[in-house]
Amino acid sequence: MEWMKHIEKYGSLIQSDMDNVGMAANISDYNLLKSYGQDLVNDTQSGLDENSNYTLSPKYQEAQNEWVQALTDLNSAGKYIVMSADESLAYGVPVRNLDYEQKIQNYVVSSTGHMNRASALLEGT
Repeated sequence: MEWMKHIEKYGSLIQSDMDNVGMAANISDYNLLKSYGQDLVNDTQSGLDENSNYTLSPKYQEAQNEWVQALTDLNSAGKYIVMSADESLAYGVPVRNLDYEQKIQNYVVSSTGHMNRASALLEGT
């Protein structure tokens, strides 16, 4: 039950971070984008650190592994969001780094798959 509270807590934080990243990207505010991207990095890292405090029964370990993969992917996406924002801030104009954009998209899609699998596994228990 405590681990489920952990998932709810960090799920909400991460959803808020992602909403904020999207808003900052939509208005091309790279200072905000950098800040919100760093929030995503920090929150996912805190979630990963806290997750390591939980020892679950074998029944839940696969779901926990999927959760860890989702957090890891979003942590990587956050790092690329920060690097992308830094690049635009350094040049003083919006810069589209297609490599960063592709990596961000791939990590977000992958994390969504892991979260969906974790949810499905938990519903089946």
